[in-house]
Amino acid sequence: MGPQPSGWRHRLVRDASDRLESIALYPLEARLARFLLFALGDRKAAAGRRVSLELGFTQGELALLLGASRPKINVALGVLENASALGRTADRLFCDPDKLALIARQHDE
Repeated sequence: MGPQPSGWRHRLVRDASDRLESIALYPLEARLARFLLFALGDRKAAAGRRVSLELGFTQGELALLLGASRPKINVALGVLENASALGRTADRLFCDPDKLALIARQHDE
């Protein structure tokens, strides 16, 4: 048997495994909601407001990150928008972290 992976390699393999599991097991809307929550970090919205988020990614780049096609990312953004979890303009998203978290958790059960 070969040598054990070093710490960073072990983390890299674990991260890749987690990403593959997420792609295989969770619907795109849940993956997108999780990604947006990660991008928001610990930022919270004031009562009745959403958090502004400028991702700096195109829909095509998001598709590559989340294991989907660009048209499916657009549909998933529309689903989140219809659920009032986000609003979007040409250059930014306006996210409701609580609603995104609810969508992200719906498929954990």
